[in-house]
Amino acid sequence: MQWNDGTIGANTTRDRPHGDSPIFTDWAIIPPVRPLVRLGNRAMTKQEKAAYMKLWRLAHKVERAEYQRAWNESHPNYKKAYNKAYRQAHRAEIRAYWAAYYQAHKDETDARVAAWNNANRSHVTAYRAERYRAHRDKARAQTAAWQKAHPDKCRDNNAHRHALKLGATVEYVERAVVFERDNGRCHVCGKKVDPKDWHLDHIVPLSKGGEHSYRNVAMAHPDCNMKKYAKLIGQLRLF
Repeated sequence: MQWNDGTIGANTTRDRPHGDSPIFTDWAIIPPVRPLVRLGNRAMTKQEKAAYMKLWRLAHKVERAEYQRAWNESHPNYKKAYNKAYRQAHRAEIRAYWAAYYQAHKDETDARVAAWNNANRSHVTAYRAERYRAHRDKARAQTAAWQKAHPDKCRDNNAHRHALKLGATVEYVERAVVFERDNGRCHVCGKKVDPKDWHLDHIVPLSKGGEHSYRNVAMAHPDCNMKKYAKLIGQLRLF
């Protein structure tokens, strides 16, 4: 074998680019030509070698990629073990990197994930079901903790789901937005409500064809809402 620095060798340790490394024992896969390590009669300086290696990698980009691909295919177990060990040793750095990447590319990442999920809905459903069965207790604990920390979001979701079941026109309504819009006052009696205990009342009841939207909901005391029941009291909002 003729190296590009003029040396000749095929089977000796000195002439192998990786010596006796146990990783590179399959010599049916020939690595790219060994880069030059001397400049004339002297060894390269650190800066010269770095500059040369940069140019060498660019000049042999295709060969290096093909060699790496072939090597990975012939050593699948080593590649998997190496990747697993690397992830375990650099878990914090990997998480920090992907968190920063997501924040910098949030919109495009969400759009890409949503498109993939829509195109592979059956796969996603099966995966989530299998994951839930395998981690049922953990999933239930996480759900309970989230519900305890976000009671208003739970009420928003329940109201949204109830309206869908009744076949109403549905808009996602957030209680916090309604509370701020109505200044914390009951639309039936006009008095202040308890921020932690009030009803999201439909001005035109869902049972009478009303929609679940900001224009058709208002704040109400629990007692006022129960007394009103399915009567039409109040006016639709502009939003």
